[in-house]
Amino acid sequence: MAYTVKIGGADKTSLVKARTLLMKLDADYRDSCDFTVITTVAGFLPLAGMPVTVEDNSVTVFSGQIQNAPTTKISTIDGSSTKIMVRIEAVAHYQIAYRRYANAAYASVTAGDIVTDLHTDFLAGEGISIGYIGAGADIGEYDARGRAVGSVLDSLASSSGYKWYITHNKELYFQQDGTVVDADNDIDETGLFTDFRNVQKQEELELYRNRQIIKGASFDDGTRIEFVQENAAEITARAAIEGGTGIHENVESDDSVTTLEDAETLADNLLKKYGTVPISIEFQSFTMAWRPGTRLLVYLPSLGIATNRYFLIETVNIRDLGGTLLTATIKASSRDEMNFSTQMRDNYISYFRKLLDSEKKAIARSSEYTNSVRARIEEEILKFNEHLSGALGYYSTIITNPDDSRIAYQHDQPTLAASTYISCVPEPGTFAWTNTGWNAGSPSWNYGYTQDGNAVFRLLSTVGINADWINAGSIDTNVIYVGDETLTTALANMQTQISELASGSGNFIRNSNFGTYENPYDTFWGEGLTWDLLESRNMDWDTLEASITDWNELESGDF
Repeated sequence: MAYTVKIGGADKTSLVKARTLLMKLDADYRDSCDFTVITTVAGFLPLAGMPVTVEDNSVTVFSGQIQNAPTTKISTIDGSSTKIMVRIEAVAHYQIAYRRYANAAYASVTAGDIVTDLHTDFLAGEGISIGYIGAGADIGEYDARGRAVGSVLDSLASSSGYKWYITHNKELYFQQDGTVVDADNDIDETGLFTDFRNVQKQEELELYRNRQIIKGASFDDGTRIEFVQENAAEITARAAIEGGTGIHENVESDDSVTTLEDAETLADNLLKKYGTVPISIEFQSFTMAWRPGTRLLVYLPSLGIATNRYFLIETVNIRDLGGTLLTATIKASSRDEMNFSTQMRDNYISYFRKLLDSEKKAIARSSEYTNSVRARIEEEILKFNEHLSGALGYYSTIITNPDDSRIAYQHDQPTLAASTYISCVPEPGTFAWTNTGWNAGSPSWNYGYTQDGNAVFRLLSTVGINADWINAGSIDTNVIYVGDETLTTALANMQTQISELASGSGNFIRNSNFGTYENPYDTFWGEGLTWDLLESRNMDWDTLEASITDWNELESGDF
């Protein structure tokens, strides 16, 4: 392979460091290409987003954009070198669809209609043209808002049994299968072509199924699209090998499938893709003509493939071994010769992504079903209220609020505006009523909840109240108790003490232990000493201290 590397449209092959080129190519054009260039900022600086093309004798084998370009300075002993080493990490054009996000919902369209709309709104401006867009499945409802365009394409392709890809030439395809093209060489151990080595074979049952069950959209009447398709010959073959029934079942749940015809198409395509026990082979070759997506004939009796079998080349990895020497590692999986599928089998990442999407859809279906049941119950309650109102001689009016909730009002006149008595149940377990009329839509409710969520009660008994504010108006202090006294009495006593202290008429001293003012006659004074007697001594404090030797002297007044 005489490869050419172009960056930004210019040939930069001479800058590519030997033994660093690595390309991973697959049948859905989800390719990547990594290599290192030695350059200078003044000479050429690769930047993220620049287009990258790798050609083999003028035939494009990779085309995409730089995703990452980490740069390292190549230092000499004194650090004066201006050379830099840039590791180029590029991915193919499919990534464009994952960096744009859809913003529309659809109803009663085909999957192809949605794909066309996505192309017009998001991909055409990125230079992507239409190669082919098939009709795909009929879509009842599909909400693409806030989802990556690539994820929407994945979902629509899954529902339709299709695949989608963007080619090297930036053409968008959305179709069941591409044109089957034979590989340039066969892997035949008795043939003339012998440039294949290290051949490995593997059989696996992870994604195999011979009975496919499709569960599609659910409808308001409780029914759901369901379809079963099976491959009787495969079931018989597996039973002979395994014993038992030989049945391998798989369930695909997809709300986008709205008709039995689409369910049958999806089941057929999944059996076409996974309905035979896959034999995968991997081998290496110095020949560079291998292309993903082509049909490979394999005859290897020494590995148990004793008849001609057809395989789809799914991936080709190309590595530079130095200079012009390249090696390719090819992976291919078996297909039904009579019903050859060019669709790649899911890898574990894509398989579990689909499984996760399926679980998300199941949760959404459950939520939608719960909401629909609740809506039907509310509807029946409203109807019951109407009948009950009629039986009691009242009129009934249903009003829809801005949040789409509905409230049924019972009233004593034909219209709410003319009514005096009005009642309603704003929330289950609540009740509100008024006998002062509609008041232009703002009734004065008595005892209950208003439509604004305000509670109106005569008596509230509770353990506690948490509130940002309380507007209590005027409060009667005779009905609030502090201990065994009313708040009125407690406040009056406090005011008396404060007044006596302020005037000096109160015979009180400070009790520092309790922070109160107390009458000394009621606390610690003995019979021998009275407050008047202490005052009449007319001594200064130093004389008083000098005259008292112990507490008994103080109490007896003998000083």
